[in-house]
Amino acid sequence: METVIAYFETIPTLHRSLILVGGLSFFWILEGPFSLFKLKYNKWQHALPNIFFTGTTILINLLLAFLLLNISDWAVSSSFGILHWLPDFPLWSDVLLGVLLLDFIGAYLPHWTEHRIKPLWMIHLVHHSDHYVDTTTANRHHPLESIVRFGFTLF
Repeated sequence: METVIAYFETIPTLHRSLILVGGLSFFWILEGPFSLFKLKYNKWQHALPNIFFTGTTILINLLLAFLLLNISDWAVSSSFGILHWLPDFPLWSDVLLGVLLLDFIGAYLPHWTEHRIKPLWMIHLVHHSDHYVDTTTANRHHPLESIVRFGFTLF
């Protein structure tokens, strides 16, 4: 477990990029012959706008990552945050709790909120307006959606 954590603490940018692009490409290719529905559309023509949205999301998240890194460093040095307020637990339970909290606060809660508040729904609608849902739809987000999710992650 410690080896895995050490790797992901120091993962080279190239490895992170290969995991992202490789995973998306693998599933995009795989859904061709093993698709739940057989739709007649040009996969490349459909994917191009989604790849554009993915690119803008990556660019904005890259910029926000520097801010998040500085805030994270401050939180660790100041012993600020839920995991610092709990008694000492084994590393595996801290990792599990941290992932669950990040997923709930940084993914589920903003997604739930975006479905219920009209201005946020209008931003999130870019994701739901894809006519042919495939792997590329997963990263089809309005650029402002990254900022909304970032705000939830901070608080």
